[in-house]
Amino acid sequence: MKLYFIRHGESVFNKKKRFQGHLPGGLSEEGINQAKAAIEEVQKLDFEVVYSSDLERALETAKIITQEKAPIITDERLREQNFGQFQNQIIEQRMRDELYEHRHQNEPYKGAETDRMIQIRLRSFLEELGSKAFKSVLIVSHNGTIVQAKNAIDPEWNSKKLQNCQIFKADLGQVLAKLPTNDK
Repeated sequence: MKLYFIRHGESVFNKKKRFQGHLPGGLSEEGINQAKAAIEEVQKLDFEVVYSSDLERALETAKIITQEKAPIITDERLREQNFGQFQNQIIEQRMRDELYEHRHQNEPYKGAETDRMIQIRLRSFLEELGSKAFKSVLIVSHNGTIVQAKNAIDPEWNSKKLQNCQIFKADLGQVLAKLPTNDK
């Protein structure tokens, strides 16, 4: 199954350089423009269904880029990382470093999901998706979630950031083969 991941447009929190996580909030004016600019590229993709995070900024992006011509199914497993105590805080490098140090933990760190926890929920979503008979799927999600899929299949990719409305193409089997299971 082909997967087309796309990160949502710039959110109001992104613009203010704050950790948003699971907090509500939609797209900034620039984010709306980014989504509109992505319409042409998204129309070139061959997908049968759209899955989106249930958070406002992703769902808003999904509606814009598909021009509401495709059904959109929301799934909370596609949400951004829950940043716990860091949510709504101005992003500082020391905070990023602190989260990075605890990325392999199975339990939240200061209320924040770890990379491993995101990988487990992403795997759960993808395993369920794999049981469906789709050939290709568009997934509208967030930086933290998509980065876990990208890093799983390309460990040499050292970036932790995708651009807003950037598309990442992958094969379901390739991603699932590399994501950890609950017991690993």
